[in-house]
This record gives sequence, C-alpha cells and structure tokens, in this order.
Amino acid sequence: LIIVGVSLYVWKENNTNKLQYQLGNWFSKAIEYSDNNELDLSLEYLDKIIEHSHQQYAALAYLNKAAIMVKQNKIDDAKKVLLEMERHKHFSPVFRELAQLTYLSYELKNANFEYKEASEALEKMTKENKAWRLSSLQLKALYDIKNNKIDDAKKSLKEILASKQATRSN
Repeated sequence: LIIVGVSLYVWKENNTNKLQYQLGNWFSKAIEYSDNNELDLSLEYLDKIIEHSHQQYAALAYLNKAAIMVKQNKIDDAKKVLLEMERHKHFSPVFRELAQLTYLSYELKNANFEYKEASEALEKMTKENKAWRLSSLQLKALYDIKNNKIDDAKKSLKEILASKQATRSN
C-alpha cells in the first residue's frame, strides 16, 4: 500500500508539473503572438489555457483574452470573457475583483449602462479591505459624474486623497 501510495503521489506530482510547464509555454506563446500583433494565434493559446480553468494561469489567460478582444474592438465579447472569469470562485479574489473592475470600466462607456447595478458593485469593491479599492473609488467617481451625482463623486475622490495607500497616480 505504501509503494502504491507513493507511486500515485509521484505520478500526480509529475503530471501537475508537466501541466504547469505546458501552461507556461502556452502563455509565453500567447504573449509573444500578441506582441507581434498576431492576435488570433494569441487567442488560440489563451483558449487552451482557459480549458484548464482549475489552474490560476487561466485567470491570467482570461484577462489577456479580454484585453486582446478590446484591441480587436470586440468590447461586448471582452465583457463576456470577464464575466465568465468572475464566476470561477476558485480564482484568487484579487483576480476576480480585477475582472469585475475591468468589466465595469468597459460598461461605463456603454450609453445604456445600469447605474444602480454598477454603483452597488463598486460600493462592495470600495471597502477598506479590497485590493482594488482606490481604482474602484476612481471608477465610482466616474460613474457618479456620468450620472450627474457630483457630490457623490467628490466624496469618492476625497476618500482617495485621504487614503494612506494613495499614490500620486491615484
């Protein structure tokens, strides 16, 4: 039993290492193709990674896929990719929140955006313990300005200015 157990463990570790190597290789190729403006080839490699959505590499693949789709002016497709990524609960919350923030930034450009839904989502993302808090406050201010809620926008911007984590770029 010990020999079988150790053999299974070694086999599993070996397969995991091979998969990680393959995912890294595909990711490198996707980035290389993207840098060379061969976007369709880049998307093919990113889709291969996304097929292994239980791996954290897939979160990076989703984000890069959305960025490439934006380059191709396929904003609606990019938003779908980001929403799909956000539904994967096993991804790090930081990645999922970044997907949501990016989605909401694309949605801001939509003439028919839902202010209430966006505002509620951004309210959650502007909590003290959130990784993308300052960026969320900036986006919330933009939503408020677009919805003619100037006082709310000022409140968000003042929070950024008062934050100890704020940098000059914020």
